[in-house]
Amino acid sequence: MTAREQLVTALTAVIPRTWKLVPYQDNLDTLDRVTLVLKQSTISKAPAAPQGAHIVSYLLTLVTPETDAQKAELALDALVDELLFMLDGITWLTWDTATKVQFSDSNMAYDITVEALTRKAK
Repeated sequence: MTAREQLVTALTAVIPRTWKLVPYQDNLDTLDRVTLVLKQSTISKAPAAPQGAHIVSYLLTLVTPETDAQKAELALDALVDELLFMLDGITWLTWDTATKVQFSDSNMAYDITVEALTRKAK
């Protein structure tokens, strides 16, 4: 199982059923619910781990469907905290920074950098 598949499985287990998870980078039109978009960004050699260990970095984008700026801000304040606590519960995953971004012309979001350590399967 790839790191992406493991992350999708872990996220699916912890996020509310009302949220939508898009497991790959994709163009989204109109959003009808809170959406998470997963994009693999880098793979690097783990500096202190044994040979064959890699750090896989992802950008996880949390998007609110709210298009009104005030409602979007208020929704994101709660949503990002909720998501970060969910990520804290995935013990093999680390997150570093959550940065507020504009997702589209009408949707606000947070980009969260997450990392997973992978090893070659035996």
